Amino acid sequence: MGADPSSRIVVLDSQAKVIYDTSENNNIKGKTLVREQILDALEGKDVVSTYKEKEVGTVVQTAVSVISNSEIAGVVYI
Repeated sequence: MGADPSSRIVVLDSQAKVIYDTSENNNIKGKTLVREQILDALEGKDVVSTYKEKEVGTVVQTAVSVISNSEIAGVVYI
């Protein structure tokens, strides 16, 4: 995937286990990722948050639920 190296997409299953990670240098596939945004998305609450970092400026993070057969199957975290 030709993603911008400053961007990252992580796909998690319903247990917050990473099943896909675009990071080449810090790939966490197979590990559990627990963040407030991810936990909210696993409860069906899609989340967008922003904050500023001195080195890069404004950072936007979003977590959205993945629905399959009317159930939350996982999360896409960007």
